[in-house]
Amino acid sequence: VILALLLSGCTTIDQGSAPRDWPRLAIDVRKVSYLEVLKRCSKYSPAPIACAEIHFRTMTCEIWVTPDVSKWVLNHEFGHCGGADHYGESTLRDAWASYKEKR
Repeated sequence: VILALLLSGCTTIDQGSAPRDWPRLAIDVRKVSYLEVLKRCSKYSPAPIACAEIHFRTMTCEIWVTPDVSKWVLNHEFGHCGGADHYGESTLRDAWASYKEKR
């Protein structure tokens, strides 16, 4: 089963929230049209500007952004690929724990 999480880049992330045993993921930055970003990311955020899709089964992280993405937004999504959640959330931490239990 592929575990995928899409996280929008609309809020700040807590760099210290990544689990200590978070895996090193291969990162693939996909620069696409805004319509493609909407297609990929809008079900997780009403007005997405980017998102990171994490697949633990393949240990990959796909970042979906527009070609003119700001460095701040791109760095934010890299943070998610590194296991960091938004402040006050535990989405990635919980997903990683769930994946490990099922292995």
